[in-house]
Amino acid sequence: PRLPDDAAMAWSAIRRPSDPYAGYGQAELDAWLQAWPGPKDAEPGFAYSNLGAAVLGQALAARTGQPFAELLAQE
Repeated sequence: PRLPDDAAMAWSAIRRPSDPYAGYGQAELDAWLQAWPGPKDAEPGFAYSNLGAAVLGQALAARTGQPFAELLAQE
């Protein structure tokens, strides 16, 4: 999906419309991923996803042991 569809994300967007990701951190992302049932068979093979970019960034940070912002600065 393009964005997580949970209450934490909705609350973040209401609290701070200029930054809907404010207050949506690693714990919220982990909880959403654990509850997500996975893609539906009818979904297209490719779609833009802010959520996918966030998951990739967290995976890279976890693999390297560096914050994602530091990885970006290096590259």
